[in-house]
Amino acid sequence: RPRDPVEEAITPDPGGPTMHFPLIFTAPSGRMLPAAVIWSSSGVHTGGGFYGDLFVGLGDVAEFGVGVTDLIRVRPVPGEDPIPVEPFGQASFKMGVGENRFVRYQPALALAFRKSFEHTFGVAKLRTAALYLMASKSLGSRVTIHGGGVLWDATIGEPGADAFFFHDQARAYKHVRPVLAIEAEPIERSSVMVEL
Repeated sequence: RPRDPVEEAITPDPGGPTMHFPLIFTAPSGRMLPAAVIWSSSGVHTGGGFYGDLFVGLGDVAEFGVGVTDLIRVRPVPGEDPIPVEPFGQASFKMGVGENRFVRYQPALALAFRKSFEHTFGVAKLRTAALYLMASKSLGSRVTIHGGGVLWDATIGEPGADAFFFHDQARAYKHVRPVLAIEAEPIERSSVMVEL
């Protein structure tokens, strides 16, 4: 028998929502987590530092996340090797729309803001912030490309001195970086990703 349109509208999809990674490696993807889905990842970077992320989907249009990273480095004296600041905690918020939401072939689009908590390194107080604009597009069922850019900034404050803002020391274009990544699923339930 034909299904009632109201019943069809309120009956969940038996396959459930499609889940995609909200993060590539260090940059967010253009895709959003489904509503009320929690995603977590943790591990050890090649430099030996710990990282971890926890994201929750908010109504299919937004995500909130917290995480720690070892990718923030400080060079105490010019010419010395940089030292990682660990653990470096940060929070993020992302809003976006899914693929094909407005027009056919439209990629998933997202605007994400990531801001660190204040960290102490010696007597200095450190903070970072990054604003990402990302797009993700599926090429068939097993390949996705991600592209976009990030505008980043940081501040260092020491007792008795004015805060040092990185954006005051260089031209704005030096704080903008492109992001490009490819994600492939060569066999079912596997994933290979490359991020530049």
